[in-house]
Amino acid sequence: MKPSSLLHRIRRCCKRYGSFLLLFQRTPAAQVLLPEVQFLTSSAGLETAKLAIATVVGLGAFDSVAGATSVAQVAPDAGSRVVPVTAGGSFGGVFILVGGGGHTPQSWSVDVGTLPSGLTLNSQKSKTTTMTGTTNQTGDFNVTIRAWEGASFNGRSASGAFTIRVTAPTPLSLTQQPQPTTIFSGQTTTLSVVATGSTPYTYQWYQGASGDTSTPVGTNSASFTTPALSETSSYWVRVSNDLSPGGVDSDAATVTVMPAVTPVIVDTTLSPATIGALYDVTLTAENSPTTFVIAGLPKGLKADAATGRIFGRPTVSGSFFLRVKASNPFGFGTEVTLPLVVQALDPNLVGNFSGLIGRDANVNRNLGGWFNLKVAATGAYTLKQVGALGAKLPPTSARSAKGFLGAEAPQIDTALGGIALRLSLDPDTGEVTGDFGGASCTGWHAPWNAKNPASSLAGYYSAAVDLNTPEDIGDAGIPQGSGYWVATVSTVGSVKLVGRAADGEALTGACLLGGDGEVWLHAPVAKKLGSLSAALQIEQAGQVEDNRLTGAATWLRPPLPGRVYPEGFGPVELAVDGGRLGANTKLPVVGLPAPGPVRLAFVGAGVEASDTDPTLSFTLTDVFKVVLPPVLDNPGRVAVKLNPKTGSLTGSFTLQESSSPLTRSKVPFVAQIVRRASGSNRVAGYFLLPQLPAQDQTVKTSPVLSGAVDFTAAP
Repeated sequence: MKPSSLLHRIRRCCKRYGSFLLLFQRTPAAQVLLPEVQFLTSSAGLETAKLAIATVVGLGAFDSVAGATSVAQVAPDAGSRVVPVTAGGSFGGVFILVGGGGHTPQSWSVDVGTLPSGLTLNSQKSKTTTMTGTTNQTGDFNVTIRAWEGASFNGRSASGAFTIRVTAPTPLSLTQQPQPTTIFSGQTTTLSVVATGSTPYTYQWYQGASGDTSTPVGTNSASFTTPALSETSSYWVRVSNDLSPGGVDSDAATVTVMPAVTPVIVDTTLSPATIGALYDVTLTAENSPTTFVIAGLPKGLKADAATGRIFGRPTVSGSFFLRVKASNPFGFGTEVTLPLVVQALDPNLVGNFSGLIGRDANVNRNLGGWFNLKVAATGAYTLKQVGALGAKLPPTSARSAKGFLGAEAPQIDTALGGIALRLSLDPDTGEVTGDFGGASCTGWHAPWNAKNPASSLAGYYSAAVDLNTPEDIGDAGIPQGSGYWVATVSTVGSVKLVGRAADGEALTGACLLGGDGEVWLHAPVAKKLGSLSAALQIEQAGQVEDNRLTGAATWLRPPLPGRVYPEGFGPVELAVDGGRLGANTKLPVVGLPAPGPVRLAFVGAGVEASDTDPTLSFTLTDVFKVVLPPVLDNPGRVAVKLNPKTGSLTGSFTLQESSSPLTRSKVPFVAQIVRRASGSNRVAGYFLLPQLPAQDQTVKTSPVLSGAVDFTAAP
């Protein structure tokens, strides 16, 4: 409803309710709305009235202060002592007498100070007055506005001090220019501009170069829609307001009109894809295509019709012929055929891979680990990694990942347990190298199966595991016995390993045989707080019977309560030396001493300090049965058991000390027949000997050390 209509209705109501009006007139709303019809219905006051009507209703609180009589601003900033004015623009302000005991001022004046030139305070009989006009002066003008009881600026009065703050207007400018565009013949387009400055704005669009007003077009609007065009044209706009009647000219925006032609595919070839690897290619076409139709894609690839993008992972290999065409508003262009080759994975990248993860103090607390990797012909892979990770996880903790091989090395780039794992697979050799958060990764492809048997590598092997660093040999804090492994290698490339470390820890594991005879073992020890890790190699000889099993290992045992090396050690370096014992364990193994007299000796761990020498010579029969000498010739009470089919040698000995009634009875020993390269030692083994008790110790509480076992033909 217009303010004039609202006020007219209020006046009609007032005629009918005269006695009620006497009370109502004391409210601020009535004090503005009833006397100021003349101002509010004028062209200068309509905009101000919108703010004044809404604001005055909330000014009743001024009248509630007993005895308070003053002049207050109603609009444009109700209650403020600063009156904001914009230079050059039409201004309308409203002021009100607050309080006054119900008396209506008969006149108003500027009592102190001078208004900016062009502004006038209206004097009228009313509780409100208005300030109107236009000024071009800027700055602060301090004035006092006074309401008088008398019509001639006399009698009692009330006043209010105000600062008339006149600020320069915001210059007219264009913050967004009309933008050039391209359309097809017969199409239209819409151009637009954004202006800032004092409103309202007037817009006039023109065709031609900027500043050329010979061809006006469009309407008074910030945007302009061209007619359907058949040739390239330029358009610009002039924007003006009251403060800038000359206006501001925009840049000319060129609308390029293209002939009505259909798209033409530009591409003639496509880059090759690799099965399972990400593929992402976007086709291009001339003449502004809006839609692409791409048919004949191999499985795993998709197309985006809006952009011509071909993406995904192909799951089949081969040569494919894509049928491609593109369209725009004028129809489809000529269909073309594009060849796409999806390359199959190299055979050395498909199948099973496995290997070791090196020791690293930050990644796995120097315990190392291992991984198994299976890659399908589609490039999909499944990865399993086992080993310590972080501060608490043991060497047997496992984690896994799935994905697709990348087209280039590193083909695997993923994260396990929050640690980056990158593996590169060599398609020529099948070798795997990489990095797991700083720990090195080494492994290999396992190519063996029923159709490709590992006949020249299969069999039953054993190897000695000995200290390899001179500084460690003879160190009482490190086991001085020999560890050993036996390995069973199948024709399909599976490897099972069983053995013992020199401190008596059981060593078990399994892996896949590499294409060049690579074997690995990673065994947790010491209550899964330590590990023994080995990279081994089966070296092929001219005859399979002469194959060697060699390599290197590292061994870490942490400090643990107990009698066996409680201080821990390592990682220490170990050498692995052995060879093939036979095709299986159904017949006596190769490497047994010849039937006849043999000698069994025990070295290290303090055995030499005993009053008893457990060294023993005995007879080995032609069926490899052990014949021990009489008791009198066996001072160490040595018991021996030899399994000729596996090459295991077990037994015990007893040490009796004559200087004190001390017996260390039935000290066990464990050994394995091994075909060492030197041929000088036919077994690898150890015994665990309780040491002679020191003060406050007994034979059941003294430290236990590891010594070596020697088994040869008797001299």
